[in-house]
Amino acid sequence: MALTPLRYFEEAMAEMRSRLSSPRFTIFSDDPAWCAGHFGHFGDVVVPPASVRGADPAVDFKKMAGFSHFIISNSTYSWWRRTSERIRERS
Repeated sequence: MALTPLRYFEEAMAEMRSRLSSPRFTIFSDDPAWCAGHFGHFGDVVVPPASVRGADPAVDFKKMAGFSHFIISNSTYSWWRRTSERIRERS
């Protein structure tokens, strides 16, 4: 699977900024150092370090349950998180 281009995230974040009043972005990743290096300079972006998030991906999944908007990559983890949100919205 190819990596999602950086430009995709930059454009999606710009779109969210244009639609929402004062959005905040929390980036969940298995490579927080890379994300902090590419997005950490934005004042509305938080990249929790792996040591804060924990080693278990289920911890991130649970934290994401509190969010109402998503910009997802082309990973199955992101897809399942957003799909579970849609299921919750329907019930």
